[in-house]
Amino acid sequence: MKNYEFIENGYAIRMNRMDTPYPWVNYLTNTRLSAMISQAGGGYLWYKLPAKFRITRYRYNQLPTDAPGFYLYIKEENGETWCPTFQPMQDAKTERHSIHRPGETIYVARHGDTEARLSFYIPPDIDTLVWDLTLKNCGAEEKTYQVYTYADLSQYNWSSEQSFGYYWQHMIRTTYDADNQILYYTCNYKYDDYTVKTSPLVYIASDQPLVSFCGDRDAFIGNYRSEANPIALEQDKCNNEEIASGNGSAVLHVTLKSGAGESVGAHFFIGVTEGAMVDYQKARADALNAVTRLRDASYVTAQKAALDARYQAHFSHYLCEIPDKVAQRQINYWGPLNAMQFSLFHPTPQPSAPGVRTIGARDKLQAIMPMVYRDPAGVKKSLLFMLDAQYTNGAISHNIRGMMDEFSIPGAFNLKKLKSDDLLWIPFLAYAVAAEGDPSYLVTEKVGYCDLDGNHIDQKETVWEHLMRVVGFTQTHLGEHGIPLMLDGDWNDIISKFSHKGKGESVFAGQQYVAVLNKMIEMAEYLGKTEDAATLREWREQQCESLLKHAWNGKWWYRCFNDEGEPIGAESDVFGKLWLNPQSWAIISGVGSKEQNDAAYTAVEEILDTGYGLKLLTPGFKTYPEVMDPFSPYNPGTSENGAIFCHAHTWSIIAESKRGNAEKAWKFYNDLIPHNLHESLGTETYKSDPFGWVSNIVGPENSKHGWGNVIRLTGTCSWMNIAATQYLLGVRTTLGGVKFDPCIPADWKTYRVERDFRGCRLLVTFENPNGVSKGVQSITVDGETLAGNFLPVEKLNGKREVTVTVTMG
Repeated sequence: MKNYEFIENGYAIRMNRMDTPYPWVNYLTNTRLSAMISQAGGGYLWYKLPAKFRITRYRYNQLPTDAPGFYLYIKEENGETWCPTFQPMQDAKTERHSIHRPGETIYVARHGDTEARLSFYIPPDIDTLVWDLTLKNCGAEEKTYQVYTYADLSQYNWSSEQSFGYYWQHMIRTTYDADNQILYYTCNYKYDDYTVKTSPLVYIASDQPLVSFCGDRDAFIGNYRSEANPIALEQDKCNNEEIASGNGSAVLHVTLKSGAGESVGAHFFIGVTEGAMVDYQKARADALNAVTRLRDASYVTAQKAALDARYQAHFSHYLCEIPDKVAQRQINYWGPLNAMQFSLFHPTPQPSAPGVRTIGARDKLQAIMPMVYRDPAGVKKSLLFMLDAQYTNGAISHNIRGMMDEFSIPGAFNLKKLKSDDLLWIPFLAYAVAAEGDPSYLVTEKVGYCDLDGNHIDQKETVWEHLMRVVGFTQTHLGEHGIPLMLDGDWNDIISKFSHKGKGESVFAGQQYVAVLNKMIEMAEYLGKTEDAATLREWREQQCESLLKHAWNGKWWYRCFNDEGEPIGAESDVFGKLWLNPQSWAIISGVGSKEQNDAAYTAVEEILDTGYGLKLLTPGFKTYPEVMDPFSPYNPGTSENGAIFCHAHTWSIIAESKRGNAEKAWKFYNDLIPHNLHESLGTETYKSDPFGWVSNIVGPENSKHGWGNVIRLTGTCSWMNIAATQYLLGVRTTLGGVKFDPCIPADWKTYRVERDFRGCRLLVTFENPNGVSKGVQSITVDGETLAGNFLPVEKLNGKREVTVTVTMG
């Protein structure tokens, strides 16, 4: 049997192998309450921020792996106990498989003559993780089952728990409401005002009568035992422990009876209500109200239907039908699902990372880019939130403390801590919001700033004025070659090694700056801002001239200049001879001649292509102990020191598409589709799941080459989405309409795209009668033929749906 198979026309994945090389996780969320859950049942639950309000525990980089999680024990009349999930008991007698669907994970198991189906999901309108259990008695006689839930309750603040949990264990409490059969949990430490206001009351309940409960983890598990053999299961029931010190647990015990051939079910709930440290009685009342609704089977059924409808609506905003069915599945379902997850979970909660990072400016700004045509209003709100954290000098902090769309604390301005690329992602997002919606927001919406001490101030300006401050900052922070100062690094954080004195310059940031100026000039002209447009064109001409004069080494583009003004990325360099990003961004920005960029990409294809992705740079820099003052502590072939850095790889898909090189563009896209990597590298080598993007793949300079790591919550998912939908399939929105500019295999005769644009559904059929890869002759809109490849927005006014035929040639 295969390790996995895609089912439901690619919408879901069935995992037949439970002991995967790495946890293959799903994310369940209603945007407030969220869970990470693996194919084996490992995972954890958090409210809003995984760093501050972690409800259940999960262990990182420890054995046993992928634990604890959400466990359900089934004790039969003969005393045998088993779990529908592979964790924690891992017994060979139970047959299992698991299914990840958008918003839901399902475990299907058979033990003897009992079949179990256990589903987990979080409803859209109530902050609860639902455990939906069905047991079918396939035997000839009635059966009685003792069913126990288990989750290990956390002290909320993950970092503080690791450091001071031995103190904080005396601040937790589990209490039981016997009248309503609800187990409650709180952790009482006051971190800050936001924590006090938000701190949740956790409730644990069922829609079945309780036999017993246990709020004490140590009492349930026992001394020197684990979740695999809890001592409480050797008794008839739990001892109904409530504690005010120690480690809490979410254990409920119910009895289920099923006649021969019949099924019986139960629901369990772990949920939260907000404000337990502000008004505890109100939080209790809200919890009781939530449980009362959840005990109504019709309410739960309706919420599950609403959840499924929400995901279907998310996917419906852009759908394609193309000859490459593996790519189609990734573009229609798993890519958009991944993009949504990254936009929500930028603080990186995953099996190898606890999710304690702050709001990263570059990461968040890129994370929400592919969401703009699925949720334009929500993305605009997030853009304004980020602009509100911008300093008055135009810069933005690399890391911003706070809660997305609620509050931000950027800290004091510090030039030595800024990344040269962070602020440059702002105009890209602002343009995307304008293209998908009403561009007039650029001059009608006003938003505040932070002063250089990091305090929010009343001074408000239009979005356009904010954008002009962005490019103004970069323009006034150029180095001796007229190229942007690297500051504390650019997109590649560790490149700051070449700028310890603050004089290093980033060629990549210079190309990015040109690409930004291209967008800014287009916006200025659209808005009628003649003087700004003239200034921006002058700055673009200066930057292009500087790059052409200093950044071309004869075969490819340099990566940067160090503090001494020496170029990095020369053919003669022993390490870091060729870097990927400046080659791709030269094409994206329009810097350089066709001959230069063709030469650069010949080098990329010959030197950086591993067959399973493009290396970020080569050769990787030696590190300790061979080099005592290395470029990077990363070993060669890992991360930013020569790995296949998938985020950067995406930009080469765009570059090859712009060059019209369909063969390479589609090869580079397909190289990184996770299913294809399982086929090319093998599951044991690649390790990561077959449906979500990864940040990087260990390169051939390292013995672990082929290992995909830092899963899902990475810029890869944003730019793979953009590369596929806008450049490969070629439906690209602009301020004034839609541009059709595909780059496809020449043997594709036709394909279809449906997507939403400013309230109108575009039903687009691409026809390729002459077998070309690039170029559009005409478009036909509801029977009217237009020359060229541009559909003006005026042709869509007042229409809810249009039929478009794009004729290539």
